[in-house]
Amino acid sequence: TGFAYQNKIKIGDTLSLNIEERVIELRVTAIVVDAQYSSPTLDPMRVWIGPKELAWILRDENKSEYDIGVRYTDYSEAPKLWKAFEEHIGGPFLGFRMEYSFTEYVYTVQYKILSSVLLVLSLVIIIVTVFIITYTITNAVLGDYKTIGVMKSQGFSNRNIKWLYSGQYSLIALISIPAGIFFSYFLIRQMLESLLKSTGTANLDSSMVIPFIVTFFVLLLIVTSAAWVTSARAGKIKPAEAIRYGAPPKNF
Repeated sequence: TGFAYQNKIKIGDTLSLNIEERVIELRVTAIVVDAQYSSPTLDPMRVWIGPKELAWILRDENKSEYDIGVRYTDYSEAPKLWKAFEEHIGGPFLGFRMEYSFTEYVYTVQYKILSSVLLVLSLVIIIVTVFIITYTITNAVLGDYKTIGVMKSQGFSNRNIKWLYSGQYSLIALISIPAGIFFSYFLIRQMLESLLKSTGTANLDSSMVIPFIVTFFVLLLIVTSAAWVTSARAGKIKPAEAIRYGAPPKNF
């Protein structure tokens, strides 16, 4: 499946293989889900053929390697069973073993790299967002220095002033974060379906509700906290000085 999807091979297409100085053409009659070799990151890629076709393609002296698939009913028993197998043959197995961990690795390595890159980019974006919020609120407080003094003189508390500046960013976050999660859902689902398609999984049944809820509250907490901490400057403004001088002192 991985080889077929990557090269856009469909049933009915013809594959031309250069074997022993001759070209052999094979017609694709099926696309097989091969658990060990369906990942596009694994090379060489195994191709399934019909009965007696191997003898037609290769001479007898070239058929020297054999591959046997072993399925465990309980994978935790694998080391114990393998040890018993080597004791049965009277020595260590000298052939190549493709462990389950390696099969898992070739299927997930590209997505682990992609997720790591996305995680780093997300952290950078969050840091930049916090910086922008801090910079914007600080400038707004400095620009409204006298206005804030007037508001305090009319009875606004420090908490009221803080919410006046931080609340608008919390409101923006309440709207933008769900919108971002909604649009990212389709991208994430497409990535997961691409991963599972080569393994023969037709439907993606896992729920992403909990990760999205956690993401929403974490991002909302970061934005609200950054806005609240930055707006604390507005709470330090003294009404009399703000109305009298109209501008903050140099050490504000």
